[in-house]
Amino acid sequence: MHPNLRLTTFLMLSISIIATGPAHASDDARTQEPAEIERIRDLLHRYAFFIDDGRGDELEELFAEDATFNVLGTRLRGRKAIRKEFIAPPGRLRKHLPFPAVIEIHSATEARAWSDFIMVRLPDPDRPGLGEVYQVGRYYDRLIKQADDRWRFAVRNVFVLGMENTAEFPPPPGRHRE
Repeated sequence: MHPNLRLTTFLMLSISIIATGPAHASDDARTQEPAEIERIRDLLHRYAFFIDDGRGDELEELFAEDATFNVLGTRLRGRKAIRKEFIAPPGRLRKHLPFPAVIEIHSATEARAWSDFIMVRLPDPDRPGLGEVYQVGRYYDRLIKQADDRWRFAVRNVFVLGMENTAEFPPPPGRHRE
């Protein structure tokens, strides 16, 4: 078996196992409102679906009007700028694969989330083959619950492994054992 095929197969199997396993929240978040944790988790997953499917209107709605998106030295401000940058024409062959998130609710209207991701470049439909992993990283999100009772991204920082990242990146909360 070709080494790239072996690596791709291993990664895809690992992703399936991790993605179907239980999603764990931080110790603090577990004691908080489970319904709010699920609503935030839903927001994180919808991002991946909407960006990959080119669903611009729906992607835009996931962000606060004045949201900030930081990735690889680029800072976008406002949901319209974010949409313009990331909604590709139909046929862009990529797939975001987010992992379960650590979610920490700070108040009724503010939360933080950390989630790892893998991005796969899909094969061209005209040339059969396997996809390949081309980015691995972590999202760090500041989330706000707005007047319409929906959680949205206020800040999304993307950290790509092996690239020069410039945005703020606080580590996820750790488990405190005594």
